[in-house]
Amino acid sequence: MSKVTPDFIFSKDFMSSNNGTFCPSTKPDCNSAAHSGTPTYLSPFGVSIHPGLKSHTIRLLGIPTPGGPAPPGLYQTSNCGRKTESDIYRCNLNPIGHNAMGRTALQVHEPSTNWLRRVTNMDSLGCIVTPDASRVQNGDIVGVGYRGW
Repeated sequence: MSKVTPDFIFSKDFMSSNNGTFCPSTKPDCNSAAHSGTPTYLSPFGVSIHPGLKSHTIRLLGIPTPGGPAPPGLYQTSNCGRKTESDIYRCNLNPIGHNAMGRTALQVHEPSTNWLRRVTNMDSLGCIVTPDASRVQNGDIVGVGYRGW
């Protein structure tokens, strides 16, 4: 099997479980802000919870439940576009060579149109949220990893 080269890279900040950048692989030092997963509260305990979610992520135990950031690895995009003219742009993320720690329904998409969800970064249950989502097309490869490791 030949090595797969990503078209886009989501690099999570080392000191943050949620924030990072989303850049074309040809420009890895870009400053396009992005986030993945819900805001982390009680982070010293490895627990990510926010009001309104029925589930939580216990990272210390590695339990794959909605709310945590997208698991590291390569993903191929599909079903890119908008459902309606006023909808946000989104692409499904399909894992390549791994099972995404059992996670399903991961996407790369634009920030929510709901201002409260957008400003609090609560518009993701693991999806990669970036204003640059519309640059991603069907069949693109997205790499998810950590900066500084």
